[in-house]
Amino acid sequence: MRWFNLGRIARRDLRGSLAGFAIFFACTALGVATIASVGVLNESISQAVERDAAALLGGDISIGQPNIDLDPAEVARLAPERSRMTANVRTNAILHADPQDGESRNIPVEIKAVDEAYPLYGALGSEPALPVSELLADGRIIVESAVPARLGIAVGDEVRIGERTLRIAGILTHEPDRIGGYINLGPRVMMSRNTLESLGILVPGALARYEYNFALADPATAVATVQRIREDNPDAPWRIRSKADVQPQVARFTDRLATFLMMAGLTALVIGGLGIGLSIRAYLETKTDSIATLRSIGASSSDIGRIYGIQLASLALGGTLAGLVIGQAVPFVAAPLVSGLFPVELDPTFEPLPLLHAGAIGMLAVALFAWLPLARCRDVAPADLFRSGIQKTGGRMRHGRHAVLFGIGALLVILVLAGAPRIGIAAVFLAAVVAVMLVLAGAARLFLWSAKGLRPMAGPRLAMALSTLAQPGNGAVSVVVAMGAGLSALVMVGLLQDNLERELLARLPERAPDLVFIDIQPDQVEPFSEAIAQEPDAAIMQLAPVLRARVVRIAGKPVDEVDIAEDVRWTTRRDRGLTWQAAMPEHTELVAGEWWPADHDGPLLVSVEDEVARGYGVGVGDTLSFNVLGRVMQARIANLRKEIDWSRGRLDFVFVMSPGEIRQAPHTTVAAVDVPPHAQARLMDRMAGELPNVTPIAIGEAVERVGEIMGKIALAIRVVAVVTLATGLLVLASAIVASRRQQIRRAVLLKVLGGQRRDILTLLLLEHAGLGLVAALVGSILGGVGAWILVSPVMGLGWTLAPGLVAATSLTAILLAAAIGAFVLRRALTVPAATILRQT
Repeated sequence: MRWFNLGRIARRDLRGSLAGFAIFFACTALGVATIASVGVLNESISQAVERDAAALLGGDISIGQPNIDLDPAEVARLAPERSRMTANVRTNAILHADPQDGESRNIPVEIKAVDEAYPLYGALGSEPALPVSELLADGRIIVESAVPARLGIAVGDEVRIGERTLRIAGILTHEPDRIGGYINLGPRVMMSRNTLESLGILVPGALARYEYNFALADPATAVATVQRIREDNPDAPWRIRSKADVQPQVARFTDRLATFLMMAGLTALVIGGLGIGLSIRAYLETKTDSIATLRSIGASSSDIGRIYGIQLASLALGGTLAGLVIGQAVPFVAAPLVSGLFPVELDPTFEPLPLLHAGAIGMLAVALFAWLPLARCRDVAPADLFRSGIQKTGGRMRHGRHAVLFGIGALLVILVLAGAPRIGIAAVFLAAVVAVMLVLAGAARLFLWSAKGLRPMAGPRLAMALSTLAQPGNGAVSVVVAMGAGLSALVMVGLLQDNLERELLARLPERAPDLVFIDIQPDQVEPFSEAIAQEPDAAIMQLAPVLRARVVRIAGKPVDEVDIAEDVRWTTRRDRGLTWQAAMPEHTELVAGEWWPADHDGPLLVSVEDEVARGYGVGVGDTLSFNVLGRVMQARIANLRKEIDWSRGRLDFVFVMSPGEIRQAPHTTVAAVDVPPHAQARLMDRMAGELPNVTPIAIGEAVERVGEIMGKIALAIRVVAVVTLATGLLVLASAIVASRRQQIRRAVLLKVLGGQRRDILTLLLLEHAGLGLVAALVGSILGGVGAWILVSPVMGLGWTLAPGLVAATSLTAILLAAAIGAFVLRRALTVPAATILRQT
């Protein structure tokens, strides 16, 4: 039969049947829309970062060094020809204010000191909108809105930092070269370099970063210029970057987020695919007579497959197109809402490649779940016209159909991995989803098998419900898989958040110091200790020397030539704090090597966390070279320490050196202080007056910010889990619709046999509550195991089960399953018995 005629038959046969494809359409559109919107949004972020890379970096290239300013002659040597330059310094300090209410207040702030050439790219946002030279002249500063809000002051008021009184000239609204981090030590304060140097806080060894940014005459040469300067200065103390280095920095976060959300959309699509398969099966069962009629007048099985393949492809294309329209529209709506999460202004546009990728995934997913029902409709014979009402359970699938199914699945996996920003994360996610679905499917089949043995021990209603669930073709396995997957995600997120809140927000403040003071100079250690001793109820918990250094060579090789594990690469990206100790610190556990003698006075030794050493590919006896303020110092690894447990709230260091010549390097001291909340403000006031360069960090405020971040992340994941569970409920509705004819027939037969409406409704509720119970039980176990793996083995934190949370989530799922079952099947109780009996 020609394709044109097949298309006409398909179109006519589909008339009046579109209403039955609502779940099919919803499942397809939901999954495709999620994948498409994530792809378009991620592409928009990438384009925005590429567009604003120079502004984010502060120039086409940037040269930075911690703690010590570059020599002017060195800057002149490194400066590219015909380039423009701006210099800035970043450090921390305490801002002191005396508001009109008379209560003195202090807050830690992050200072950025700039010159008149700032910024080279982009524009500084301030209120009032004045030139930088005017805003920051004569000791004036601009601050983020959090400063006046927390201190009860306003623009025009005076504040004190270090040894000088300054006037607030405006509010900082936008900083073009600020790539925000998760947690800052305080709000930003911007001033001129001359003003910073007059504060008296830039003492030797103070934590500061000096940066020189350059705008090149030809910006296209930025990467080549950086490469040349790096090759000419392999062991330089400074770090040089081009604007091309900004994109990977932002992409590390956005790519992981995009991959997670894309996989979440794929999960919704795959789970929805179970509903798609059930919807297609239900639809094709209603077409058995039509198919048998077509077969009896000469249509081949191939013609039947093509006719209904055209129908399903058309419907899948409609759902996919709807999902693509929604996916393209979502970034335009979401851009203003998520703009604060990214350091660039998003400008979504039409993005064909992410849309094509999402559309292809959607069509392949539908094909994967439509293939079996479509293949089985080819087996309908003309004789089936005389078998009305006889339910087929299906036979074994032919081997050729297995191959096609495998091929579609493999193509779908390849397409997903090819489009994922982070292939490794996507592969792990896919494997986890497949494992969860297999476990849920196995649990569902085990329950259905055991239901047969439970019937003799159950009451009449429950026995009948178990008998119905054990019947083949009722979609029970698909329902349990779909609902269980969504429920396991909800339970895992709930338990994960509960344990993190217990550990970080409740237990950590009990173990951690109340205040941490940084930038204590060597000659200030004694005055600092005396000040703490004079404060009632205050005590120094830890006191450690600290200097900044950067790993430049590993086992004699430059860092760039070493294959470093991704999970420890952060230790080489910039300068890190390290310390030295004569005696082995308390609570230290060695896994290899020995600690050096307390009187060691030989070559420099280093103790390294074992996980970092493993990521470097080194062990005891190998060497690491550190650039310490311009001087490269080589240290031999003496021992490896057990992975640091950051949840203890102690001051810990990845690298601990042996004492010796390193003590002569400019350094500061960090102190962990235990002080009751009512005395913290008084102690900080005293430090601001006596030691103005010393900066306190309130652990309680940092923990609060961690809690806020955790809440936002948990909310995002919970939304995804709810979408997954909602898709599972759609699958439940689809399974009920697929077996509605059998349900109606059974309800009518029960009526004829004397069953009351209440008995029939109870039976229906028991059936679907049973499915919800299995999904809740297995999903809760899987979610709990997943949360335990993340909290205990991965994060190394204490684990606490929250049975109330698990029970509440599971009970909700069971009630929803029963309610949806009763709602969808309400018509089964109203169909006249005569209508069904005439068809029998």
